[in-house]
Amino acid sequence: MKYFTFSKTFHTFGKTKHTITMKTHFLLPRYFMYIGIALTVISILWELLEDLRTKDISLRIPVIYEDGNWFTIIKNDFSDEIWTILTLLGLYFIAFAKEKIEDEMINNIRLRSVMIAIICQIVLQILAELLLYQNEYITFFTYERFTILPIYIIVFQAYKLKIKLSHEE
Repeated sequence: MKYFTFSKTFHTFGKTKHTITMKTHFLLPRYFMYIGIALTVISILWELLEDLRTKDISLRIPVIYEDGNWFTIIKNDFSDEIWTILTLLGLYFIAFAKEKIEDEMINNIRLRSVMIAIICQIVLQILAELLLYQNEYITFFTYERFTILPIYIIVFQAYKLKIKLSHEE
């Protein structure tokens, strides 16, 4: 698999110069970071203001299994699903938007950040398994699915800041 590609060719005074750029698989354009921030803020406000909402967003939606019936349609408040989708999309957009300069160092930081986020996620799950029971256990695992992306984002930004501060010295 090729990780680098020749992207531009310059001709100056009869000499040809090539620049090499890194391929960025699975990364979104940079402006997705701002879209992600907006979606995440909206989803947080949506959840915080849940008690103030007077109307539910009731929709008839298809479900795979409900009360002994397979592949049926039910009427359900869709607010939680909207909040979940906005949160996951927002965090995904923030986490996987390209940086201004996407090079080997940033790629290495991304890899380290993913590894640390996975380790933290596993530790959280083990602690929850050992320390939480009944309703607290269910509540934890309802919100736990959102923790890996914020952990990744925090670790990634911390590594970038550490490198930036070390280069300024």
